[in-house]
Amino acid sequence: MASIAERQELAKLCTSRDWSKAIRILDSLLSQSCSIQDICNRAFCYSQLELHKHVIKDCDKALQMDPTLLQAYILKGRSLSALGKKDDALLVWEQGYGNAVRQSADLKQLLELEELLAGAKQNKTIICDDHAMESSSITTSASDSGSEIHSKSINGHEIRRKSRDDLAMESSSITTSASDSGSEVHRKSTDRREIRSKSRDTAEIRNKSSNGAIINKKVFVTSTSKTKSISLDFRLSRGIAQVNDGRYDHAISIFDQILRENPTSPEALIGRGTAYAFQRELDAAIADFTKAIESNPLAGEAWKRRGQARAALGESVEAIEDLAKALEFEPNSSDILHERGIVNFKFKDYTAAVEDLSSCVMLDRDNKSAYTYLGLALSSIGEYKRAEEAHMKSIRLDPNFLEGWTHLAQFYQDLANTAKALECLQQVLLIDERCAKAYHLRGLLHHGMGKHRDAIKDLSVGLGVESSNIECLYLRASCYHAIGEYGEAVKDYDALLDLELDSMEKFVLQCLGFYQKEIALYTASKINSEFCWFDLDGDIDPLFKEYWCKRLHPKYVCEKVYRQPPLRESLKKGRLRKQDVIVTKQKATLLQAADLIGKKIQYNCKGFMPNRRQIMRAESCSDLHSGVGEDFWVATTCNSTAFEGKHLEGTRITVQKTAERGFDFAIRTPCTPSRWDDYDAEMTIAWEALCNAYCGEVYGSTDLNVLESVRDAILRMAYYWYNFMPLSRGSAAVGYVVLLGLFLAANMEVTESIPKGVQVDWEAILSPDPSVFVDSIKSWLYPSLKIKTLWKDYPDVASTFATTASIVSALSTYND
Repeated sequence: MASIAERQELAKLCTSRDWSKAIRILDSLLSQSCSIQDICNRAFCYSQLELHKHVIKDCDKALQMDPTLLQAYILKGRSLSALGKKDDALLVWEQGYGNAVRQSADLKQLLELEELLAGAKQNKTIICDDHAMESSSITTSASDSGSEIHSKSINGHEIRRKSRDDLAMESSSITTSASDSGSEVHRKSTDRREIRSKSRDTAEIRNKSSNGAIINKKVFVTSTSKTKSISLDFRLSRGIAQVNDGRYDHAISIFDQILRENPTSPEALIGRGTAYAFQRELDAAIADFTKAIESNPLAGEAWKRRGQARAALGESVEAIEDLAKALEFEPNSSDILHERGIVNFKFKDYTAAVEDLSSCVMLDRDNKSAYTYLGLALSSIGEYKRAEEAHMKSIRLDPNFLEGWTHLAQFYQDLANTAKALECLQQVLLIDERCAKAYHLRGLLHHGMGKHRDAIKDLSVGLGVESSNIECLYLRASCYHAIGEYGEAVKDYDALLDLELDSMEKFVLQCLGFYQKEIALYTASKINSEFCWFDLDGDIDPLFKEYWCKRLHPKYVCEKVYRQPPLRESLKKGRLRKQDVIVTKQKATLLQAADLIGKKIQYNCKGFMPNRRQIMRAESCSDLHSGVGEDFWVATTCNSTAFEGKHLEGTRITVQKTAERGFDFAIRTPCTPSRWDDYDAEMTIAWEALCNAYCGEVYGSTDLNVLESVRDAILRMAYYWYNFMPLSRGSAAVGYVVLLGLFLAANMEVTESIPKGVQVDWEAILSPDPSVFVDSIKSWLYPSLKIKTLWKDYPDVASTFATTASIVSALSTYND
């Protein structure tokens, strides 16, 4: 019965095109009984996911069991063709057709096979005799060191439909070039085929190096000098072919045998190193490439591949050095420029990245990956128009280029253009409905717009595709946390803490997950208490808050700080009550009023306001750092009102050198006790000044002229908040909401939104004195003020939203 149920589920999954889950059921069925039809079915499912090497493996297994099986020949040939092995595909289809015509066969499949054969023969090109020396999918060539595996520089960033083997190859940053259809054929193969023996006779003689190897960038040619035999050339070719076919262990055994006889053979070392790199054994790969360089420093391919392997290990400085050396041998190599451009981008040397990638696309105008990374680099230096053009070029080259669409979505998201970002993500999901990154990005957009429930839906789908996606897991936990679903939030935080991680960025999210879980547990414990008892600042240990803010490892916190009670204990005290969730008339009135205020705090700006105060005429962080001579920060000043002549430290603009070429340009606020004390005194004086301004005859006035001193006092108080606060959009929004509330309390309503291009917090940060800030803000804010006393008719907030649960419910309510 279990088998029948599995087959029913298999049929449903295939109908819904959920091929990955279908494969898992077929795996289960095959573990019970090895059915030839199930093997073919699994091969078909793999073909739908374009996991071509798995298709071929299953088809070979099926053909061993039944050499007449037409379906297996058709599927295997299609996968070989998709991998660029056109000749091999033709042979497979011819073999299948020969078997079919000699006996009874499925006529539908026979006709399909005839069509495939006809198309393959029509497209078959005439090639020269030495084509037999080339590999079937990746162009092989002879470099200074002899034979080499010649490939388009690959950087491991294509998201398009790839097999698991292909993804492993890409992650090593050493990959083969791919055409739009996924085949691994060098774009310039036609150039190769035009080469004839006469031209080679002269060209190769001119290009001989000191060790007798031939420098040729297109065709795999080996010298038959005294130092090398035909047998050695043949074994090297076999090893290269095994690498190209993905049979890395077999390739390594061939190169091992060669190296036992000739331990310093650069060709064998490069070949074995490449096989190691594709297997993610990067240290072993680098060791082989290093030995090849030691054996022949003119082996440009070894420098290039060592650079790629070092890039995959995150050794950016060394990778750039190796790739620069490789460019000395091939100055016009678009592959190497592409690779180095991406490394420079990851290294945050955006100017260098732009130079490399711009040069790359000048040489290779069809390199969609180079265009999209050029877009990323241009965006990072503020060249938004050129960045958008580069991204658009990448997807015009290939409308199904997932990575290009994803990068374009991120570009629009950074510019807060949510409509265009959502359009791009929709396009990604039309191409690949199982792209977890797209669901994460769309969830991030919904989260940013306050649509937590919509975000949860997207993130849940993303986690269904990739259950260990830490970004989706952390964001979904945060969304559940925000809408008061603490059980689900804690479950996700726990899952997050159990993950095995492979990068520092993910570890930071895991640390944040620990702190967020504790806050969720604290809130749950207060859920049915009166909101006045919710005192996060007073109840949470200062050490916890410091470590949370700095995203430090929580081990010390666990040992020294009181932990929150488990969720089950908190929920025993009472679950969410119906009255806390129901929106009453009084609640609706207050929520509508709050929405009106919420619309007015939105900034209408692209990105961040640039810092135009220059120390020198610097065109980059490198110039700025060189001018100062060391890491430095510049602090804005803030004149005190509480203490005459005193200057408070405002915001720090910091430049730090991270490595040989990278820089961090950061904006920070110091969190020192003395600074807190200074601003506490400043805010206290500002509040007292505001109260005094509104006392006496001014109290309750509806005359804007009479209220002028009150207006100025409100802006002065906001000024000190903006200079003190942590730099975040949330704290800036809090400051402006309080400003609007204080105006309302004094019978004045701000009726206009913040003007386009103005960021109120930065107006304060870059003003050395409160009077400068007041003058800059009142020019557009005061004309929008209208007398309004309707606020007196609003229900009392404290009694309308009495409990923590009612507050959480109100904050997570929104209308589409």
